Amino acid sequence: MAGICIIGVWSSKEYHSLAQLRLTANPTIRIIALGFFTILCFLLAVVYSIPFAITAQLTDNVEGGQG
Repeated sequence: MAGICIIGVWSSKEYHSLAQLRLTANPTIRIIALGFFTILCFLLAVVYSIPFAITAQLTDNVEGGQG
């Protein structure tokens, strides 16, 4: 949450009301934001998939199924 706030405050300092200037934001901010969200999405994908994989392996041994 703190990282998202820091990137938001940093990018809002360069906010312009013109649409063209908004589309051409500072490349450094875009790279940092993309890297931050890539790491965050990778970690969330692991958190969301590992428990289900472990549950599938445990229920396979007792033939209980997942349902």
